[in-house]
Amino acid sequence: MKCLLGRRVLRDVGQLDDGAFLEWAWDGRRLVVTNDRYGLYPLFYCAKSKSICISPSLEQVVRGNSDRQLDYPALAIFFRMGHFVGSDTPFDDVRFMPPNSTLTWENGRLDIQQHKEGALPSSVLAPTFDEAVDNYGALFSRAIARRLPGDERFMVPLSGGRDSRHILLELVKQGVRPPACATVRFRPPSTDEDMRVAKLLTGRLGIAHIESPLNNPPPSFLTRA
Repeated sequence: MKCLLGRRVLRDVGQLDDGAFLEWAWDGRRLVVTNDRYGLYPLFYCAKSKSICISPSLEQVVRGNSDRQLDYPALAIFFRMGHFVGSDTPFDDVRFMPPNSTLTWENGRLDIQQHKEGALPSSVLAPTFDEAVDNYGALFSRAIARRLPGDERFMVPLSGGRDSRHILLELVKQGVRPPACATVRFRPPSTDEDMRVAKLLTGRLGIAHIESPLNNPPPSFLTRA
């Protein structure tokens, strides 16, 4: 049994595939999971002596076979730095799969190998700040060009952040205009800057803008730990 999540971009023979993906194979005894070289597609796992649970959703793994014991040192780092470090998650027995890795689970034994191949070659590094900016722009354009949607209709989620704005502007630059963009409205007392910026940008580009109210936010599964 095999499963591919995300999108794998095939490259030349001898080169690592590009894209953002997870792929797993299970033969009834042995589970093998691989991910993309940057770990863009997340995977959480909880491995026990007689079971393993994997999912891109932390909540699904916690609901699976986790003991739901909080990892207080990891949470302390998260509250101090704003993000988790390495494979840490809020839970003791749930880990995050590192990028460019192969996870193998067989007969209760877990093995994770992180591959050295796939690191950026020195040829893409730049000696000056201006060259680094130019290289970043060129690499970003190439990345978007590889993943341009075909004839299918699509929508671009748009926030006030730079990531979604860069993606939208690059799509328009390459001649691919989404029929609409969507932004989730925040609840008071938020100033809802995302909505304001998204409206300004879509208005300037002449693209329809859809406002989505956050009527039923998902509950926190930390309360069930």
